[in-house]
Amino acid sequence: MLLHDSDTTHQLGGSLDAVITRDDVSRPQSVTVADVGLSDHHLLQWSVPAARSPPPVEVLQTRPWRKLNVDDLRAALSTSSLCHPDEWPADVNDMAAMYDRQLTAVLDQLIPLREVTRRPRPSDPWFDAECRAAKRQTRRLARAHAAACRRLARAASCGSSTPQSIAIEQVAAAKSAWYDQRRPYRQLRHQKCTAFWLEQIETDRFRPVKLWESVDKLLGRGRTRACSSLDVESLNDFIVEKVSKVCATTCGASTPTFSTVCDGMSLPHFSAISIADVIRSTRQLLDKSSAADLLPTYIFKQLIDLLAPFVTEWFNRSLAAGCFASSFKVASITPVLKKETQPC
Repeated sequence: MLLHDSDTTHQLGGSLDAVITRDDVSRPQSVTVADVGLSDHHLLQWSVPAARSPPPVEVLQTRPWRKLNVDDLRAALSTSSLCHPDEWPADVNDMAAMYDRQLTAVLDQLIPLREVTRRPRPSDPWFDAECRAAKRQTRRLARAHAAACRRLARAASCGSSTPQSIAIEQVAAAKSAWYDQRRPYRQLRHQKCTAFWLEQIETDRFRPVKLWESVDKLLGRGRTRACSSLDVESLNDFIVEKVSKVCATTCGASTPTFSTVCDGMSLPHFSAISIADVIRSTRQLLDKSSAADLLPTYIFKQLIDLLAPFVTEWFNRSLAAGCFASSFKVASITPVLKKETQPC
């Protein structure tokens, strides 16, 4: 924290008010004191640069899932090795590799990967499904207006008056539709934001701690960002060192005790699962997906009746062999540091 110097802030002398900033934020160049005559305390004035740094740009490879025809995907999968038991390998890892290979080949044929440039931003807590739908519609109309402008440019280059007049009308109509959608979208965002924070502040009115937390969120403070300078080796060394310290601290503890198993109780093997178990469990999943998933969950649920025999055999072989597929041991980890002393 940094205390910024200023003149006396009280009419009887002395500095009772101060400007204090954190070390990681923009600092005011100077703090001036003005007596506005409204109180025995003077007014402190300062200015800070309000420009925000642009968000980082990242390029991702993704698939246009909205363009996927599930019926075409089902037809392609039904002819693949995933639906022919006589072509399934015996090893669990080989089955996992077959699943990834066959599914990736079908998806590359139907919806190939494409590069998308995006600027990740934290989502506002009031930005709900209604706002997202209005945002998609606004962007769709904006793209339609841009396409109409390109058609007008091509018609102008041809030199024909009739196609050019039609293109001008299309541009005007597309622009009007875009503007008509953009205005209510902005009003909706303002309405959602105002209503959310008024309700939040009214709810926390008699709880000062929660109220200040709400104010911090409103000002965009308190978000712990992912650390980009932390590599895998540093994270692994930190975890190993932390575990070693815990082991050294607890090495003198007493030996743990365990309750004995009752006579006649044993677990010689896992019970096999059925196709019905796989279908029922899959359809109860939430529509959430991981970056490691080849298919979004909502699409996988539509194909489970087709893939259930392969998945059931795959899992049963894993349980019988006591072997977990190596591809299931891979995960994407985003380290979010909680303390300044941790390596970053």
